[in-house]
Amino acid sequence: MNKKVCFLASSLIIAMLLMCGCSIERDFMQKKQCEISIDDWITVSYNEQDFFIINERVDAAEIGTWVGVINKNLSGVMFSSVYTDKKNADMIDISINDAFFRAIAVDKLVEGMCPYELHAYSSYQAGIQTVSLDANNALRLIFNGDTYAVTESRIERSDLGSFVCSIARSLTCDAETGRIISKEEALAIDWDGSLQQNRRLLNYDNVYWVKNTDDLAVGINGKFYIAVKQQQKADSKD
Repeated sequence: MNKKVCFLASSLIIAMLLMCGCSIERDFMQKKQCEISIDDWITVSYNEQDFFIINERVDAAEIGTWVGVINKNLSGVMFSSVYTDKKNADMIDISINDAFFRAIAVDKLVEGMCPYELHAYSSYQAGIQTVSLDANNALRLIFNGDTYAVTESRIERSDLGSFVCSIARSLTCDAETGRIISKEEALAIDWDGSLQQNRRLLNYDNVYWVKNTDDLAVGINGKFYIAVKQQQKADSKD
C-alpha cells in the first residue's frame, strides 16, 4: 500500500514539473524577439520601434512587465530580456548581465543623456574602478591620486560630461564626519533612536565629469551631486 502511495505521489510530482516546464517554455516563446545593433549607441528594436540604451541603471524592483528577449552576447556582456518601464512609457528596461538599464525611444532622446558603453560595464564587472571612496570618509572620492569632496550641490543630467566609471556600492556613514559605519555597528540595537539621526545611507552609482569643469558628478541615491577637487596642501618648510 505504501509503495502504491509513493508511486502515485512521485507520478504527481513529475507531472507537475512537466507542466511547469511547458508553461515556462510557452511563456518564453510568447515574448517578442528583439534585435540589437551597435553604432554610436547600442540600439534595441522592440515592437517595431528603436530604443537607445542609456547609461542609467534601474533597480530590479522598478522594472515593469517582461515583454521581449534579446539573448545576445556582445564583447562578453550578455543582453537578455526586455521589460516595460514603470515610470516612463517612452522607455523600456534591458537586462544586461546581472543589472538593468533603461533604453529610451530614439525620437525621445534629450540632450545630456549618455549612451551605455560596453567597456564601462566590463570594467565594473571586473572590479576595475578608477574612482574609489576614502577609507576614512565616504564623502570623499579618490581619483587619479586626487581627492574630491562630495558636496550638497545637485547637478542636472544635462550638465553631465563624459562617463568615468561605476562605483556601485551601498554603505552607511556618519552624516557629519562621513565615517563609514560597519554592518555590525549599523545593525546594533538603537535603544533611544539617537544613532539613526546621525546616519546617512548612501547608494553610490555612476561617476561623470561635470561639463567644462575639473569637478566630478557622482550618482547617490538616484541623484547627482558635484564632487569638488581639493587643493593639495603645500609641503611644510623647516
